[in-house]
Amino acid sequence: RRLIEQSNDVIYVEYQNRLVIINPKFSEVFGIPPSSIEQFPIGFSQFVNEETQDLLLKNHDAIQKQEVANLQFELTAINQQGDKILFEASLAQYPFQGGIAVQSVLRDITDRKRAEQSERDQRILAESLRDTAAVLNSTIEFDLVVSRILNNVGRVVPHTSSTVMLID
Repeated sequence: RRLIEQSNDVIYVEYQNRLVIINPKFSEVFGIPPSSIEQFPIGFSQFVNEETQDLLLKNHDAIQKQEVANLQFELTAINQQGDKILFEASLAQYPFQGGIAVQSVLRDITDRKRAEQSERDQRILAESLRDTAAVLNSTIEFDLVVSRILNNVGRVVPHTSSTVMLID
């Protein structure tokens, strides 16, 4: 019990499409106090982004039907401020009141995904700069140079049209 309460991950147990156990991190992220889940039955799917809701429900169903013992996947949820949070979800079977509940551990991977995207963007920029330098050093054919520069600019900053001004 202490492990669940002190976890930095969001943890919940859902039984018959109803939250039955939530940890303090769940309350912090989604703004739901533990006492309210007893008074107002709610399921976790209401916190999930529409795009990943079907995936969550399908995986919950597979766990409850005992088709798989545990699953890991990524989902997007909406916190109490309305911000999207990317989670790595780990679902497992949990014996509960004579049935099978779904125990879920959600790890916030939002910062990691942003860092990965930033790294990809920087790699594209570096490759574009390298290619531009190579074409500038390898040819004096004006049309080829301009075409490659505009192509590389398009890789870094997507656009539909460009204007080049030649100044003497």
